[in-house]
Amino acid sequence: MTDISTSTLTSGLGELIRSKRIDKQMTLPQASELSGIPEEMLSRIESGESTAPEFRSMLALATTLNIPIEEMTETYIELERSSESLFTVLKEAIPRLLPIPLIMKIATQLLTISQRETSEDSVERLYALATETQEIPRKLALFKVISQFTDDHSIRPTLAKSLLQSYLIERGDLRRLGDSYEYGRSIQYHVKFLPVDDQIVYYYKIGVHAYHLGKYEDCIQHCKKVLTLDYSEGTTKAEALLLSASSYFLLGLFDSAEKYVRLLKAFNFPWLNDQVDFLQAKIDSKKISNELAIVQIEKFLDKHPHKVVVMYDLLDLYLKQNDVNAIERLIKHEKDFIDFTSTNHPLLISEHAVYFSKKSEYYFTINNAKEGFHNLFKSIIMFISVDRHREASSNIGMLLSVMSRFPSALHSFEKEFHQVIEYLQNNNNKGGAFI
Repeated sequence: MTDISTSTLTSGLGELIRSKRIDKQMTLPQASELSGIPEEMLSRIESGESTAPEFRSMLALATTLNIPIEEMTETYIELERSSESLFTVLKEAIPRLLPIPLIMKIATQLLTISQRETSEDSVERLYALATETQEIPRKLALFKVISQFTDDHSIRPTLAKSLLQSYLIERGDLRRLGDSYEYGRSIQYHVKFLPVDDQIVYYYKIGVHAYHLGKYEDCIQHCKKVLTLDYSEGTTKAEALLLSASSYFLLGLFDSAEKYVRLLKAFNFPWLNDQVDFLQAKIDSKKISNELAIVQIEKFLDKHPHKVVVMYDLLDLYLKQNDVNAIERLIKHEKDFIDFTSTNHPLLISEHAVYFSKKSEYYFTINNAKEGFHNLFKSIIMFISVDRHREASSNIGMLLSVMSRFPSALHSFEKEFHQVIEYLQNNNNKGGAFI
């Protein structure tokens, strides 16, 4: 039965090559010379007598006869029944950027055949190939195939590894932060099958992800896992503590934030010290006085790596003090401290969005509605772009509260207003409640 199937498929491959050669009015010797394939071998391929022609030979013929590589590959893999040969096909196909469904078909067929041989070895070999693959969509496609196969066959450690790798790729798409976060959360059950170092990577990465989305309670829980698993006193542990301290602060739990700040002071990393001092100054502003906080935070304008966070904290403190002169000075010199062109990171985008929100509060306070709406819409749209729905919702609430005060000024922002309406409609259709 197998021989008949193989013969039929081989004939199909031979017929494809022969018909293309004839269409090009090319003789067998000419095709042999141009492709570098011996004439006798080429004749045997066309007649279906060569049961296992090498894939490289098929690629040479595809080039010679102008056969699309996709068509040649599809035909060839229907013939091939050796996992070793299919692995060779896959290695050739990936750098040629063949369509992703075809890449997945080859990989799936390779593992299906291997099921009758040594499936776990083939899975590990395919995992290594996926890890080495540089082109991201095809890399992700291979991990998806591995995940499906290992899930179906209960190969738990490799399933966990491939799911982690898929998540690390998915979270890099800044346009889908919310969706990729939910995907990351969905693989938590499998994390226990990972080596401890990989578990630490997972919980740290998803903790950062949660922080970027403003999911501070989630961030704290993920970082607690890092602190439980990581017995080192290295950078990852320090960053997990800093994320936790910052999350507690943003949740208004200042005593808990200060507890983590004290733990952070035991680490001696140059990049960390200023951030810890800055966070302590912010805690002092909440627990002691605005005046003390202003003096402390102003010092960070020259040394904080992300000065926009210093700017919006100062704006907030100046607003509380009703210090119009200080606010005007700060806004006048904002371009000395903030590079508005380099906001391509989700956290930086959200930090800039907070700054524009604070600016809008000031402009509405002094009845400059045009600047107020300009900054408020800018803030809302930036929050939406990085899936910060809670902050977007808060700013939309502010928008609704000031619309009635300045209806004429709003007419200049019809485009932005329709973007906000579209956002609300889309999220209401998904069952979201934002205001």
